[in-house]
Amino acid sequence: MTVYMVFERLKAGRLSLDDKFVVSRKAWRKGGSKMFVMVKSRVAVKDLLRGIIIQSGNDACIVIAEGISGSEEAFAEEMTRKAKEIGLKNSSFKNATGWPADGHYMSARDIATLSKKLIVDFPEYYKLFGETEFTHGGIKQGNRNPLLYKGFGADGLKTGHTEASGYGLAASTIRKGRRLLLVINGLNSKRARGSESARLLDWAYRETSSYALFKKGNVIETADVWLGKSANLPLVIAKT
Repeated sequence: MTVYMVFERLKAGRLSLDDKFVVSRKAWRKGGSKMFVMVKSRVAVKDLLRGIIIQSGNDACIVIAEGISGSEEAFAEEMTRKAKEIGLKNSSFKNATGWPADGHYMSARDIATLSKKLIVDFPEYYKLFGETEFTHGGIKQGNRNPLLYKGFGADGLKTGHTEASGYGLAASTIRKGRRLLLVINGLNSKRARGSESARLLDWAYRETSSYALFKKGNVIETADVWLGKSANLPLVIAKT
């Protein structure tokens, strides 16, 4: 969701990839996965995005939040409002990092919905999720998404882990022009996250198919009209 907020501003022209935000002491001190930004330094948005997406940098998330909204708390409130606006029905944010907090949550369905929106709404920026490594301050880190390294057709999206929820992954893969999204959580190890995600996606491609039932403009049925200029009207598919 933090990344969505940035992508939206980039697309609207309210933010540039070359804009720079100052690293606060709060961001610099944040634990967990880090981009290793230095306090009081100024870091470009394009690097902060890679720090979040590739390196899972909690510090980079806070720099972004403070740069956009002035504080992480204000940014989290804005995230929650935006989530409701775009149709996420079971999400509430208390921070920009995903760090465990009372009242901070997302459902698996909301994660899948948000994943699709990132892919469809921001194709020019979504490609960042497919990058496998990033170096900042002389420290090179690899993307934590295990499917990117399996020749699997994966091009995103994001891993996650907390003590309460275990290891999880929001994954997107595309094979022969067909894209599938997977959201999985509650696994007990990084190894299980990679193997179970791969197993489920292989099964989905093998055992399911996509069918185009109608095309845009197809007349599906006619509706009777009472006291109208015409006795009936065609019901037409507006979009595929």
